[in-house]
Amino acid sequence: ACGKRKLRRGCYQTEMLPGLAALEIRQRRALRISPTPLIGTDGSTKVSPFWGRIKWIPEGLLKSGTHQVEPAVGVFALSLTAIALGLALALLFLGFPVGDPWAIAALSGAATIAERGKIKLNSAATASISLFPQLIAAVLFGPLAAMIVAVASMLGDFRRPYVRWLTHTSGRAIGAACAGLFAAQVITQPGDVTQIAIATAGAVITAQASDVAFGALLFRLRGHGNPVALLRTLSPLLVLALPLYAPVVGLLVYGYWEVSPWTLPLFLAPALAAQRSFLMYQDQRRLAEDLVDANLQLERANLSFASALV
Repeated sequence: ACGKRKLRRGCYQTEMLPGLAALEIRQRRALRISPTPLIGTDGSTKVSPFWGRIKWIPEGLLKSGTHQVEPAVGVFALSLTAIALGLALALLFLGFPVGDPWAIAALSGAATIAERGKIKLNSAATASISLFPQLIAAVLFGPLAAMIVAVASMLGDFRRPYVRWLTHTSGRAIGAACAGLFAAQVITQPGDVTQIAIATAGAVITAQASDVAFGALLFRLRGHGNPVALLRTLSPLLVLALPLYAPVVGLLVYGYWEVSPWTLPLFLAPALAAQRSFLMYQDQRRLAEDLVDANLQLERANLSFASALV
């Protein structure tokens, strides 16, 4: 009979207690991810490829929450950092001066504040007026001062993934150093209007060209697409860079040497205030556009609800 039929043991699986089952699962996972012994294995020797070496970089350098940085971007960032450090050491060895500490501190603070108020151009590009203090430092004091101001401008953006911060900071420092080197070679007599004009124009072109070159290369490495799209976005800024930056920087440099060092704070304060006003206007316009979109969606929802009632 069905009620008197004995159950066979082979048809059923014995169950473990939940605690023992969890312990066994952890042990199995530990065996699967156990590291290679330091004394070596009995297998054949195999050399890791170049791109495999990126695994040696700490996880916090390449990750920010769920965001994973591409290995190519990590190698690019480390290469730029090495170049920037080598360039700074070479400039120190060659005897380039740092400049007035108080002026460098004022320019660094202005660059930091300006960088925190970025103007969003599109989903992948932003702009700020932090280039103004860098150009002033490059023409006034040379490449070392420009590198200090460039690095200081990025201090407020120091967060994970640190490889992104290293990339932007190193690329900006290299561009500022190149602009300062050009200006230092041109200016032999401080206060000469012609030399100031040539040095300022060359520094603007050098800094902007390096910034765009590094940005386009990083844009490509991140997989955002063709860097030509980024160049199209930045082309109006590139065209306006020389007539916008060069006269102002040249006048400030001339005023610093011939009038008073107080010309720097008298310009930087209104410039930062103007940038802040533009940011507030941009936020207000964005809020107005979002309000229009919300009203359109609400109107469509009301029409759908009314048609359903009919």
